[in-house]
Parts: sequence; C-alpha cells; structure tokens
Amino acid sequence: MPNTTPSAITLSPVVPQPVWTFRVNNIDYSAVYSQMLPDENAENIIEQMQNAAVFVEGVPGPLKFGDTFTLFGAVAARVRNNYIGKLPRVLELFTLPDVEGLTAEWAEEEGFVTIAWTGSDTYLTAVEVSVDNGDWVVAGFNVGVNEVTWEVDGNIVDVRARFANLQGAYSPNYAIADTISIGLPVVTTDDLDMGFAMNGTATGTVVSEGDSSINSYGFVYAMHDSPTLDDHVVEVGTGSFTGEFNDNINFAGADPESVVYVAAYATNGDGTSYGDVLSGEVQICLMAGTLITLSTGKVKKIEDVRYDDMLLTWNFDEARLTQSKPVWIVKPFSSSKHGLIKFSNGAELGTVADGRGHRLFNVGAGKFTHMMNGDTPLGTITVDQYNQPVTVVGKTLVHQKTIFYNVIAHTHLNVFANGILTSTGLNNLYPIEGMRFVKQDRVRRNRLEFSGVSLDMFHGLRLDEQPVGYPGLKEKIERMTRRQLHHC
Repeated sequence: MPNTTPSAITLSPVVPQPVWTFRVNNIDYSAVYSQMLPDENAENIIEQMQNAAVFVEGVPGPLKFGDTFTLFGAVAARVRNNYIGKLPRVLELFTLPDVEGLTAEWAEEEGFVTIAWTGSDTYLTAVEVSVDNGDWVVAGFNVGVNEVTWEVDGNIVDVRARFANLQGAYSPNYAIADTISIGLPVVTTDDLDMGFAMNGTATGTVVSEGDSSINSYGFVYAMHDSPTLDDHVVEVGTGSFTGEFNDNINFAGADPESVVYVAAYATNGDGTSYGDVLSGEVQICLMAGTLITLSTGKVKKIEDVRYDDMLLTWNFDEARLTQSKPVWIVKPFSSSKHGLIKFSNGAELGTVADGRGHRLFNVGAGKFTHMMNGDTPLGTITVDQYNQPVTVVGKTLVHQKTIFYNVIAHTHLNVFANGILTSTGLNNLYPIEGMRFVKQDRVRRNRLEFSGVSLDMFHGLRLDEQPVGYPGLKEKIERMTRRQLHHC
C-alpha cells in the first residue's frame, strides 16, 4: 500500500427502522410514600413491587424491576407509544449511544487504518472492515477505548462500527463509513446555506489530493439525492489544491417548492470523489413567538397551536371572518437567519428568509404574495384581523438562529399572525376582489391523484379546487405530508 497523507472522513449512523431500548421501572416512589397508611412499611411495598411480574407486548416471559430489553420496527414504536409516560408507570426509555466525531483515516504506518470516536459513556462493541469491496471481516469487538487500528491489504476500504453505552443500551444498526480510497482525492461537503430565492452558498474542503494532483473541484447538485458530474456542475477551481472552498450557486431548474441536493467533488487522474450530500429546501414558515389569533380574540404562540384549537380565519368564499381548526402543522425546524417585516400599525412578522419567506394578503395584487421579495414591495397594503388596511413599511434580514413553525387552517388556509392576514400559496385558488373569491368554472382534480393523502387533508387543503396548472402540486403535498406534525 503506498504512503498517503492521513485524511479523516465522517461516519453517519444508518437507522433503517425504529430501535428502542427499554428498562422496567414500575415503581413510582412518590406515589408509594404519599398513599401508604401510617402503619405500613414502605420498604416492604417497594420490594413487593420490584418482585412483581411485568408483561410487555412483544417481550417473551415475565419481567421485573430493572430488566432491560430492545425492540425493533413497529413493535418498538407500539410499545413506546403504549407504555412510556403512561400510568401506571411500567417502562422508561434507555438513552441510545451518542457517538460524536466518529472518524476513520489512514494511519501513518503503511497498510493500517485507524478509527476513532468521542461520546459520553460510549464504547465500541464491534468493528468490521471490507477491503477492495470484499467480505466484511471483524476487526475488533468489545473495545472500551476510543481508537482502534487494524492492518489492511488493499487500496479501497469500507468500515462500519456498532456502539453501546454504560446503561446497557446499544445500537444494533451499524454506523457506515464512506469508502476510503488511496488513489482518489478526499473531499468533504461542509455547509449549505440557502439564500432568498433558489440559490445558496455551499462550502467544501479538499482534505487530500490522492495519488495525483487535482485537476477540478467544486460542487454538483440535482433535484434527486445522489448528485454526480452527470448532473449540474459548479466548478470552483481547475488546479492542484487542498483546503476550504465555497461558491454561491443559483440552482438552475429549481423552484421555491424544490428540494436541492448538493455535494462537493474533486477529480484527479484516478477519478472523482464526492463529499456527503446536503439538502436545501425553501421553507415557508413563521418564527417562534408569532402570535396566532384564536376565534375568541385571544392569541396563542404559534409553537403552542394544536389541532383542536379554533383559529380566527378569513372566509374568502363569503367575504367575512370565520373560524377553523388547523389541518396541517409543520414539524419545527431552525435556521441561522430570518426576515423581519414591519407594518404601519407597529406590528412585526418574523419569517423564513430562505426562498421568499411567508406570504401575506396583498390587496393590490388580489392574492397572497411572498413577503421577502419584490412580489411584496414596501408600500404594499394588506389587512389586519379587524379588516383594516395596514402597509408594509420595512424589511430587514436578521442573522440570528431562529426556530420556525407553520399552521394552515382547514378549508380557509389562512391565519392572522401578529394580527396580519397570512397564508400559504395554496390559498391563491381564484382571483380575489373585495376580499372575496371570484369563482371560476374549472375541472375538479381527482381524489386518486392524491391517494396517499388523508381525506381530511384532501378537503382541508381544497386540493380538488387547485388549478390544474399549479406546478408540482402533487410533489408539494407529498413533501408537506412528510413534514407534518401529526396529531398527538
């Protein structure tokens, strides 16, 4: 094996199905002491409870206090939902191993590969290695240290590892490493920061050039999750290079509803290597702390809104205020920046800066428009919850980590956020005049087109009424379904 510059790669855990480790804990000590009679012996009661048989779905034989077990797939999810946090308390979840900084690199001594990791109370239970696409061979087992080195005879090496923690919980799924190749460059994809529209700044690092000098490096992207040089290519450099590089990318072929997948690449005389694939998606949401008006006139923070809340909404079918429960709530996510919109009545709205931000009702345009681009210029007139005109007077980009949420109300699709009428683009069903839909005859969409969507979502999002020319509507709804916070 030729000598090479040591290079590190990051390993990511692969979890194909739910895996949970449980421990029997059927004793509520506070309840024992608060409910026992004066002449009762608490220790005897606790001992009896510890020795009592406990039966759990999917687990053979009786269990008792302190026993642990691991379940997989649907059974694991069902037991977790049925037992954790329920009374009487029977089970508690074990924390699975928290592995940080798992790396593999060529050792300084020729023919050896070293794997190292950090993590709280974490130890290695198994390491396996495959050389030149051969069979997996056990290279270590029950290793309590934080570094293992083994000898290999080949140029292309794959590694995988499994870990446990000191509680006895373990991850039966292996962490899988990217292939380590002697001849090819080593490149990492470090960051993808989405911009206002379908653009973003990508950052990568050429860790080592491999056996020959690099002749090209940069980024590849696509609308699928495995971009290569056969897709879109953004070349950053064409000569020998190691170190960090970045570029601003305008994602051709993408729109505000697209998910883009980006990877760094580097090419030398032996071929091309790719870094990890990062994804970026335009988000249409509002920041934590935004106040959503309820039908009673009271307000509730957007992060606290639930599916049984009754929200104040505007009925564009009849041009009046109405009420509606949420039909869709997004899973929260974070970003390093947000757009801040200011209004003439003193109200402010924090929205996602990526893409075009959330939408507000644009009186002049007769539809809902994105706040953070030219669709909603300064001076745009919108309305508040009292149906009074309000003007957009300021827009600012704030670089601050923010948590985002979103709510779509059943049938009417809009909410009053900090008193301002906001909505998703799905609300642009028909032209709007005088705060009322100007209905048009149109062919209704078929329910079968959205067979994977619940009947409530189909009607609640008025999918049968959406214009046939709406680009990528089916894919948009599929993404919304994946990102939906489900009913508790």
